[in-house]
Amino acid sequence: MPCSSATRTISAPPQLQVHRELGIEKESVAVQWKKVHTDLSDEIKVRHYSPKRLKVYGMWAKKFQSFTQNKSPMLLSSDNTQKFLKHLAVKVNVPVSTQNQAFNALFSSGIF
Repeated sequence: MPCSSATRTISAPPQLQVHRELGIEKESVAVQWKKVHTDLSDEIKVRHYSPKRLKVYGMWAKKFQSFTQNKSPMLLSSDNTQKFLKHLAVKVNVPVSTQNQAFNALFSSGIF
């Protein structure tokens, strides 16, 4: 079989390209998010909050992670948090108390 000398260039998704440019590997992003979730859990336990709060705050951290498309926590800013909270208010139409809960969960997690 003849071999083609043409090479195909496969470009990575923009998110992965940003991670590579900053020297952040995909595996390390997963490890960073795992650390965020572990730190959140530790913080909730230190404050003697209920297991239910841990579950709910963990859910908000995961929703934020999904909203940011698994962007490295090191690359996140308060702007990302504002966009997430605005998304909850405008697109999802959650009550103010739910927005506050999401904000407190992200604040407790140390993401911003």
